[in-house]
Amino acid sequence: MDRKLLRGESIYSVYIRSHSVNGDIQGVINDLERIKSLGITILWILPHYEIGVKARKGGEGSPYSISDYYSVNPDLGGLNDFKELIDKCHQLDIKFLIDIVFNHTSCDSALLEEHPNWFVKTADGEHIGKVPHWSDVYDLDFSNRELWNYFIDVLKYWADLGVDGFRCDVASIIPLAFWEMAKDTINSSHRDLIWLAESVEKEFVSFIRHNGYQCHSDSELYQVFDILYDYDIQNYLYGYINGEIKFEEFVKELRNQEVVYPEDYLKLRFLENHDSKLRIAKLIPDIFKLKNWKAFSMFEKGVPLIYAGEEYKLDHIPNLFEKDPIDWSLGDSDYFKFVKKLLNIDHMYIVTNGIYTINPLAKDCVHLRYRYNGETLHGIFNFGEKNRHIQVEVLEGEYFNMIDGEIFYIKSDHLDLSKTPIIFKSVP
Repeated sequence: MDRKLLRGESIYSVYIRSHSVNGDIQGVINDLERIKSLGITILWILPHYEIGVKARKGGEGSPYSISDYYSVNPDLGGLNDFKELIDKCHQLDIKFLIDIVFNHTSCDSALLEEHPNWFVKTADGEHIGKVPHWSDVYDLDFSNRELWNYFIDVLKYWADLGVDGFRCDVASIIPLAFWEMAKDTINSSHRDLIWLAESVEKEFVSFIRHNGYQCHSDSELYQVFDILYDYDIQNYLYGYINGEIKFEEFVKELRNQEVVYPEDYLKLRFLENHDSKLRIAKLIPDIFKLKNWKAFSMFEKGVPLIYAGEEYKLDHIPNLFEKDPIDWSLGDSDYFKFVKKLLNIDHMYIVTNGIYTINPLAKDCVHLRYRYNGETLHGIFNFGEKNRHIQVEVLEGEYFNMIDGEIFYIKSDHLDLSKTPIIFKSVP
């Protein structure tokens, strides 16, 4: 897939079990019109497969502890429901991604029963995982080439059903050569699919390598994948939000992405996902700060991700291991409109095609720009406590804030910046 074509996409992540009271596929189907109205172009569902029973976490188990790669969890519905979900997405011009979890299976999977030698073992023959707290899974051993063929057949099966791409769980610890072979094989018989990698934090790379296993860097993964997680800066982002690192350190890491990755690199930009310990609305209760962070995240170069419920400023994150339906009645409709407006801006041609730059303006204030064909689209975001009078490299004049519809002025290279995020156009 041409990465430039993906810069205008936006992804909505759904955990089917928590999305509705019934916790099934039909609950997602019934909500697709609303999701589409937000401005979403891609739906990604967390794993939909049958879940293992042995060593299960919680009452319902983790969706990432898979017992059968060819199944649909009967608690969610059947294969016909799954096909209906794909069809309905396509009718609404929404692309459909599924979660691919090839590093490990449940401790009682069909694959373990059929091919026990395809798994990582200790010297005593005990099945293990590379990450100790992933106690409900056993890791697969990719030195077995038969395993490669098996997983490529799995990908073919779901691609044949009409999925538009794959979000690949902990892709960094699976051999790059496998991903290259899988992508080449699948793309040769299907239209261009979207390949999204859950790349990992630098600290996780070091941890896995120091334990004697292979773990790929983001730069390596870009040889295969279209979009990578932005976990490489997550510790800096949350460190800055929590007051643990300086603003300058955070911006330095952001700018570093522009030079260490391919020119057309794409990061998945998010403030929360299903692995988050807290909803971002819980972490940042101040509405002005929250809006600045959300606007900033969605204005960054990349593909924005919204985890279901985030668009309503909900502050409870569903439990992955239990039945824990989202209470949509607690949603903030004004915040939904705010996020919808941000998505409309993110889909603008200047964002998807413009030259992107990042500059700090003052303490706790950053200026992002897209330049294209004689125009500039600016985003100025204030993460500080107060209004301030700041210097900006923009011509003096009257400007229109595309977020709140207000007029503001730049005089003598200075702007009176309030707590409200600002996105505006200038020429040049």
